[in-house]
Order: sequence, then structure tokens, then C-alpha cells
Amino acid sequence: MAPEPSSQPSATAIKIAASIPDRIEYLLSIDDNATYPMSEAQKEILRKAVENGGAISKADYDRAWSNYQQCMVDKGYTTPQVPVYDNGLRSPALMPIDVGRTEAEMDKLAHDDSQCRSQEYLIVDESYRQAIGNPNLYAEIPVAITDCLHREKLVPASYTARQFEEEQAAYREVSARNFTTDRYDETGEAASKYSFDFHDPKSVICFVTNGDDSDLSVRFPGWQPFK
Repeated sequence: MAPEPSSQPSATAIKIAASIPDRIEYLLSIDDNATYPMSEAQKEILRKAVENGGAISKADYDRAWSNYQQCMVDKGYTTPQVPVYDNGLRSPALMPIDVGRTEAEMDKLAHDDSQCRSQEYLIVDESYRQAIGNPNLYAEIPVAITDCLHREKLVPASYTARQFEEEQAAYREVSARNFTTDRYDETGEAASKYSFDFHDPKSVICFVTNGDDSDLSVRFPGWQPFK
């Protein structure tokens, strides 16, 4: 008889660090060699987090986001906008609308976004999301999401990361097939491919905190960065 699948990630599951404070301290230690070093404001938030066991307050998270927005505004763009979820969590990715813009303009936007994000927000965002949805710091997104689903008691003990990947692939296949007639999955055919409630706020947090909200933000109208 085949062994029952473990409810927890394998002991060999890759982690990016032993703890969130360790991860922050490492990133601070190599910042001088970064392409876009962190601003003093971001480093101040991170140093405070190390002293607090890795915890970043929502106020500091919001402050880092505001500093990033201002950086982009100072470069001539409109204020960046992204989907916002429970706990004030923001989507990990921008969705700019590029109608009528040249390749050079879009390349510059990507460059400026990378610079401002790295300077003001990137590591604060990563650490804030990890503390909520991936405190064990699993490197692989399916493993981290599955671990989160277990901690939130949304799936049974037998549920594995491989099962999650299979369900996600089935979800995306149906979603793509029905896109032109059921873009927002109003019938729930795609969502039914998951064995948990895909739209449960706790499920949403598991996805967002682990950098995967591409299937959740389809209703977001996008950000128009050019004035």
C-alpha cells in the first residue's frame, strides 16, 4: 500500500532563510552591492523589524508603499495603483496599461519601477507578506501556499503541494478556455477545480502573500502610469 501523503512540506523543502529576521539581516548586509540600494527610510523599517522578531507594522508597510509611489510620481508618472486585499496587502505586481506607448517608453517604465521599488518598498513588502502567509520561508510558491492553506485549516491533512499544482493547472485551463464568454468565472466552473473555497478571504491571503494573485485580480482596471 502506498504511504499516505504528508500534511506538511517535506523536511527537504527548500527555505530561503532560517527566519524572517535572518533573511532581513542578510539582505541588509548585501545592500551596498545592489543595483539599486535601499533608501534609508526602507532600511530603518527593516532594522526595526529585526528588533521585533521580523514583524513589520501595517503603518510601516503603508509608509514604504507611499514612499515608492512618491518616487514614481517624482519620475513623472501618475500615482501607482494595485489591487488591495485584506490586511492592507497589496498585489505583488503592477498592471500598467500601455495603450499607444512605445517600446522605449514601456522599457523606461519598467526600469523606473524597478529602481523605485528596490529603493523604497521591495524588501518591506516581501517581509510583510512572509510574516502573514509564509512564516516558514518556503522558496517554492506551491509549497508555501499549501502550507498556508494547512495553517488556515482550509484543506485536509492529506492535501499536498502536488495536488495544489494539479488543481491550479485545471483551474487555469478552464479559465483560459472560457475567457471570452465567462471572463470572471461567474459560473464558478474554474474555481470548482480547487478542492477548497478559492474565494474564501483566507484562501485569497494565502495566494497574495505568496506572490500569486494573477487569478484574483482580473477585475482590477489597471494602472494608467502616463499623464
